[in-house]
Amino acid sequence: MSARGLCVACWKYERGFGYRKGLRRAVWFCSRDHQVRFVKEFLMVDWTKEEDEMLLQAGKAGGEYLDSIGVTDLGRLNKTQWTMFLRCLVGRLAEVRPDWHRKWEAQIDSDPDDLALPF
Repeated sequence: MSARGLCVACWKYERGFGYRKGLRRAVWFCSRDHQVRFVKEFLMVDWTKEEDEMLLQAGKAGGEYLDSIGVTDLGRLNKTQWTMFLRCLVGRLAEVRPDWHRKWEAQIDSDPDDLALPF
């Protein structure tokens, strides 16, 4: 593992597989498989229906937290409340993302020729 951080595909520690397009900052991956999939699937301009659904689920978790503390105006949150709100969002996203990723892998595995190298 290098000091760069987390795999952008699964949030595990990256292991030195990188990708950089033009002068953009490089992104890093835990495996070659995630690198290839990212280059092919995740560099889309538009959000997918599945990504929107994951965001809605994460937003629901954030909304439930706001309801529990009785605040709906994000500007009124103190630092502790704001941190907890973000934890709810990111935590729920981390929970639903592996389910989506498993569905996506099953779809790719059904057609192995669909994973052609992008270069």
